[in-house]
Amino acid sequence: MRTPLNMLATRGQALWRRFGRQDGPAADHQLAALLARWQSAPRAYHTLSHLQDCLWQVALHAAQLQQPDAVALALFYHDAVYDPQRQDNEPQSAQWLWRDWQDHLPTDTLQRLQGWILATATHDPVGLDDDCLRLLDIDLSILARDPDTYAHYARQIRQEYAFVPEPDYRRGRAQVLQRFLQRERLYHSDLASPHWEGQARQNLQQELRGLLD
Repeated sequence: MRTPLNMLATRGQALWRRFGRQDGPAADHQLAALLARWQSAPRAYHTLSHLQDCLWQVALHAAQLQQPDAVALALFYHDAVYDPQRQDNEPQSAQWLWRDWQDHLPTDTLQRLQGWILATATHDPVGLDDDCLRLLDIDLSILARDPDTYAHYARQIRQEYAFVPEPDYRRGRAQVLQRFLQRERLYHSDLASPHWEGQARQNLQQELRGLLD
């Protein structure tokens, strides 16, 4: 049985080749180091399973993406650095992409991909290109899943913030959910099917009620 790690390694190797990587062992080493980082503590949600889900959606919606391989590459790196106790996860993840690819991709391409990764910090749609909006919707698609899947996701997020006392976590998480619910729209691209918005709002409201009880 193939594990998520094996499947992602195979997919990554194919993607790296499509971007013209001919440096064999060096490319394999970089990919292995990247995937190892996705398995590092204290991750519970931001794991290989999240990456695999994102890449599955890229494949599912490839026809709607202008540059599906570029979106996939950005997603491989978007949570390369994830530590809920630091404030620079996205800049550090974008820098990781730069280090691995600075000798292999044009500067303007790298800057665009870095911009997509940085956008995952706030999910603010203003000024973003279409593929970036699609990437952001993919990243937040968990919010629109069925209630049981969403509840499992919420528990995983709590695990990642296990260092925060319960009263403080409830207060901080509630503020995050309230900011999302105050947005006019949660999803901004043609990838989001009609039911995503309504289901996501129901899930967020249900979690918020539990936090405020």
